[in-house]
Parts: sequence; C-alpha cells; structure tokens
Amino acid sequence: MAATPAAGAMLNCFGEVTRYTARHPAARARFALARRALDAWPDWMDMLVDTAGSAGKALRDSHVEGTFVLYGGRSGLVAGDNFQAMQNAAAAHGEPHELVDPATVEGLSPRCDARPMQVLHLEREGCVDARAALAALEEAARQLGVRLVPGTVCELVTGASSVTGARLEDGSVLPAGTVVLAAGAASSRLADTALPPGAVPPLLHGTGVSLLITRTTTSPPGTRQVLRTPKRAATCGMHLVPLPQAGQCYIGATNLITTGPITGPELGSTHSLMRGVCEQFDQDLAFGRIQRLMAGSRPIPLDCFPLIGPCSVPGLVFATGTYRDGFHCSPVTLPPP
Repeated sequence: MAATPAAGAMLNCFGEVTRYTARHPAARARFALARRALDAWPDWMDMLVDTAGSAGKALRDSHVEGTFVLYGGRSGLVAGDNFQAMQNAAAAHGEPHELVDPATVEGLSPRCDARPMQVLHLEREGCVDARAALAALEEAARQLGVRLVPGTVCELVTGASSVTGARLEDGSVLPAGTVVLAAGAASSRLADTALPPGAVPPLLHGTGVSLLITRTTTSPPGTRQVLRTPKRAATCGMHLVPLPQAGQCYIGATNLITTGPITGPELGSTHSLMRGVCEQFDQDLAFGRIQRLMAGSRPIPLDCFPLIGPCSVPGLVFATGTYRDGFHCSPVTLPPP
C-alpha cells in the first residue's frame, strides 16, 4: 500500500500551491523545499539515467514537460481560490507561466457543462512514470553498491541511547550507524518502537486510488502534457498523466483519510474519479480499457507538515510525512552525507 507505486509522479511545485501556502512560515518552508526540488530534478534525472542503464533510459523516455491546470465549471470555491494562489505564486517567484485559451489545449475534450473557464500552463512542471522511476532507483542503487535486502521491517532496534538497526519479520537484525525512516504511512508504527509516545505527530493514511488506462484505437490521441485541477477541499484534485506506452495514460487520484490502513480501493470514490475525469478532461476516455487499478497510502502527519531530519534519539533520521509531495521532493529531502 505504499504511495509511490500507485502515484502519477507529477513534478508539480506551483501546481500544488493553495490559498494557505503563503500564510505561515512552516507552509512557506514546505513550498521552498518543493521549489528546490523543481530546480533539482533535471540533474537528479541525469544522474539516474547515467547510473541505471536501460532502466534509466525508460525513466528518461517517460519524462513529460508541461502541466495545464484547469479551473472549470465543476470547480468549487476552494479550487478557485487555489487557482488564483497559483498564479500569484508563479508571478511572485518569476516562474514561467501563462493563461492559455482552453480550445488550444491538445487532448482536452470535456462535456459542455464542465468546460474550463481558465487554464494555467506551467511549462517547467510535468511528470515521469513512477514505476519507471522506482526501477531506475533500484538499479542505480545496485550499481552504486547498495545491498538490497528483501523483507519487512517490524521494529527499530535501540541500544543504550540510540537506534542501532532494524529487525525484520523473520527475526534477523540489520545493524546500522544511522537508520533513515522513510516507510511512508508505516513510519509512525515503526517510530513508536524506538521513541516515547507522543514524541512525533501520528501519521494518518491518505489512501488514493488511481488507474492505468489504454485508449481504444478509435479514440483521438489524447493529451501530451499533464492535465490537472487545483487542489480541492479534502482531496488532491484530479489529474490525467500521459505515459510513454502508446495510447496509455494514468488517472488519479482519490484521497480517503483514515487512522489506519484500509484493505483496498473504495467503490464510491473510485466511481467518482472515473466519472469526473471523463466529464471534465476527456469524454473519449469512457471508451478506454482499464489495465490496472491501483491504491496507495500517503503518509499524512496530524499537522500536515513533513517529518524530515534527525530527532531526539541519535541514529534515527526521518524522511516521511510528505503527504503528496514525497516523490517530487525526493531529490532534496535529505542532504548528502
């Protein structure tokens, strides 16, 4: 139920801005991290491509530049405020952006009553295929001498005053001078095995459902860039992401917040997502074929701010609680050793 395998892997910084982004120092710091990541992604991707061989090439081939943010007839007041906040942030930070005529957006074919009133083009943002990115990271790690151990960590191992390793479900222990806790929504449970109760905010589970779709041969080619809505109340908004495989695209995503993991996709929110993307983005997707239905659990701290860096116990470093920004911010989440 990890989030990344089911993610659309949008490289969106300004596309994630909301009306609250500039209102508090903590929110501004989170935005600054995302902006650093936007600048870092080209070099980060070059490193992965050079290191991971054919797996890196697949990642490069999946990279799409450009995001269109749609503010349409089905948008609510929150989405409207967030759309305006995006424009304000892009202008304030000198980010290339442009309001474009919705009729010029390739692959956009909504219902008449769901047509966008405004479209914001963010030319430096975009996406990669999350599955290709994970494969490239795994291969790059092997090439750099990282030992990959199959297994599930059940608890952190502590010494007299520090974390000294991790114990797997089979009872074996992996000793370590430093443990980086980056287990997504499962991080809270593991942290509780090494830290006193209440030492870190609990992590909620934001379960999102997404789909991989193959368009039918009779359909038009579809979008060549990311189509998305602004963030909406209690959710992340919809997005349609083109994939490198001919005729394939990614549709996401829902957000069901719970205190613990759930067993699978929720029927109601999945139905709403499929209907919404067909009505608001591209009516021809209704004739597409579902290749894969995916679900992943995003890590959401109670205060909604990420847990990054060392803590009160030596040997334990957090890199989690990033909610929707974890993949995008991954190149800059932890400083190099």
